[in-house]
Amino acid sequence: MKMQIKKSFIFLGIMAIVPPALGMDISFGVYQNQGGRTYQEDRWFVSKNKQFFAVFDGHGGSAMSEYAQQNMYENYQKACDCTVKSELQQCFEKTSENFIKNNPNETCGSTAVAVVVQGKDMYFANVGDSRAIHIRKKNIFQTKDHKCTDENERKRVQTQINNANKGKKRRAEIADTGDIHVPVVVNGENRKRRLAMSRSLGDKEYKQYGVVATPTVEKVTVQDGDIIVMASDGLWDMISSEDVRNFIQENKNLDETMLAEKLAEEARRIYDTGNIRRVPGYTFDNITVVVMTVNTPLPVQKKPIQKKVQNKVLSLWNTWQQNMYEYVGGLKKTKKQNNNLLSQLWITF
Repeated sequence: MKMQIKKSFIFLGIMAIVPPALGMDISFGVYQNQGGRTYQEDRWFVSKNKQFFAVFDGHGGSAMSEYAQQNMYENYQKACDCTVKSELQQCFEKTSENFIKNNPNETCGSTAVAVVVQGKDMYFANVGDSRAIHIRKKNIFQTKDHKCTDENERKRVQTQINNANKGKKRRAEIADTGDIHVPVVVNGENRKRRLAMSRSLGDKEYKQYGVVATPTVEKVTVQDGDIIVMASDGLWDMISSEDVRNFIQENKNLDETMLAEKLAEEARRIYDTGNIRRVPGYTFDNITVVVMTVNTPLPVQKKPIQKKVQNKVLSLWNTWQQNMYEYVGGLKKTKKQNNNLLSQLWITF
């Protein structure tokens, strides 16, 4: 009996005192094109409640990015009810694991960058080099690109490579450029494959060498007027985060969709002028840009009778709570009296 009373006390206490949740009014726009390529491996996703935004940039095919587009949000919803950081880590890893398990012949992979809106906070999660930035006036927060040019990422991956290489003639390695080269067999021929990032979804041939699907997750408390830009590296390879901020602040008259389109056009202009390091055989990449604006946080609309309901709940709750104390203490309040009060509480809810 004491355990039952304790559970009811905790559960009903939370229901009675939790204040209404705050909603966040987000306006957004999306622009996407294939660039100079004949295929499109980028994908993007926005949940209907505008609480989950994501961009995926596939490589070696679009199967992984498309699978993530269709399944990551569902995996996030199914994640254990713990911290948002843990739930995001679970959904990234689960999406990657399930794809590899269900598609044994696929060797492709994808980057991923996601933004989760919760109250006045936004959680930024990413693997690979798709990036999200948060802009407030001159200040910028940006997600961390996962490449072996980063010292910590290089050490982590090199440790895994050293372990995987033991006893093998054909060995994986990290090139001076930061690319990861791994030995593979294709149609009976020995080859090497190259990956430009140290974390990704899919890419099953690289998993034993330290390429994980665990995202970096950061929380940012947002306010009215903040801007978020999410994009595949088709944008970030051409324009720095600082230049994106400047471009947006110089074009405040444009809505989010037009800003996304103009940013993509600016990236193409920079590519066409040749003011970048050219890679032989490289064509202008697929590009996806999502621009979000944070508007004034709004409380969830209250029903006109909510105040009366809250007062009744509080009165019933206080009476029931006092009776429970007396009942546990051995006084003469009956179980029937307390159950009647509980029934009134449930009817009120």
